[in-house]
Amino acid sequence: MCGAHLRQFKELLTAHRRDLIALADRAALGDVDAASDPVDRASQETECAAASAAIARARRQIKEIDAALLRIEQGEYGYCEDTGEPIGLERLRVNPSARYTVEALTVREKRSRQFGAN
Repeated sequence: MCGAHLRQFKELLTAHRRDLIALADRAALGDVDAASDPVDRASQETECAAASAAIARARRQIKEIDAALLRIEQGEYGYCEDTGEPIGLERLRVNPSARYTVEALTVREKRSRQFGAN
């Protein structure tokens, strides 16, 4: 992969990481008033659970992005972790933090369904 593509993906990943951090921060700062009404309390609990799920999802994505940025720094970005084959620009444009080729991911998913683990 050429240097221009690497810079482009690094910028894209960095911007997405920044957006995820802002999203997680907003979710963490949600209103938490002590509601006396049971319906209000239930609604708050639902909102809190949704915010917690959003924060967990953002953290997971940030870890994936951090790993992709590290692969860029180490010169390993864009190569499948299972096969060593190039992942392909189209796939990386759709999922810049991709670790596997579509083929390798398909094999992993089949194996997971067959044996219940990776």
